Amino acid sequence: MQALSENSLDLITRLEGESISYINPVIEEYTGQKPAFFLNRKVKETELDNSVLEGWLKVVEAVNATNEKASTEMDFPSNMGTRIMQVNAIP
Repeated sequence: MQALSENSLDLITRLEGESISYINPVIEEYTGQKPAFFLNRKVKETELDNSVLEGWLKVVEAVNATNEKASTEMDFPSNMGTRIMQVNAIP
């Protein structure tokens, strides 16, 4: 599973509570920061756009409240311009 995530063209992030426990190398294309910059940091401490931070935390709250998969779309400002991100969160 790790190899698939590392080589995926999609941005894959694992949140545990409000902290990032995994983020694949695609994040560097979006932000210019290496994955290590994000690891073990609270989402709100990552310097990502506030709308992204709030969107991620909101979908995590929904998953935690229902213990069911949640999906949403949001704009993701990046080094490549604004991208539309589909977020799928699973318990």
